[in-house]
Amino acid sequence: MLCDADDTNIEDFLNLGKKHEAKIFIIHKGVFKSQEILDELGIDETESSVKVKNQIKNLKKYESRIEFLSLSWISESIIFEYASISDWVDEIDVIKNKIIDANSDEDIGYSRLKEKSLPQAKVKEIGKLVAKHPDFFTNQYNQERLGTILSEVLEQKEIKENTLGYFDRSVIQSEARAYFDKYLIKEKEKEMIEKIAELKSEGLPKVAIRSKLGITEGMLNKYYY
Repeated sequence: MLCDADDTNIEDFLNLGKKHEAKIFIIHKGVFKSQEILDELGIDETESSVKVKNQIKNLKKYESRIEFLSLSWISESIIFEYASISDWVDEIDVIKNKIIDANSDEDIGYSRLKEKSLPQAKVKEIGKLVAKHPDFFTNQYNQERLGTILSEVLEQKEIKENTLGYFDRSVIQSEARAYFDKYLIKEKEKEMIEKIAELKSEGLPKVAIRSKLGITEGMLNKYYY
């Protein structure tokens, strides 16, 4: 039985445990670590541009703060769990996108502006297909995997990668995220929550759930409670 922080408070949850004569209360918390985000994005802070470093500073404002907190106890073979996620967690995704954009845009020489690029309509079309790729949701911050997804879409559309201009890749990624956030994210988040809940009900530990779904620890924590 899961009690969300929006539905009840921790004091009522503890009182409920006492009424059920719970003997052991288990507390689990997740602490935010900015380095985990940088590792996920493949960013080396020491070699980053000024724009990226400014966004990393914003990321570090949340350093060591509690991302989520869960409290559970067992009564008559039923697990009762209280979960609370910090309201600033969504801001981390916003900063992630800004870091990716800053990393793509920094240190671009003027000569690059003259390079060829795909028509805007084609860029939007490719971005839409990237967003619809089954692996986009779980890999949208994994630059290596995102590059593979783009390659698959280009092959599907019979577009040679060497026809892409310097800016095209970053613009396509931006178009994909914009389309995904506008049209697909609610459905994908619902599916992820359901998948995690199903595996959780099977008794799988968090490490096994991450492995089975191919998701990061941050994404698992976001949809686990």
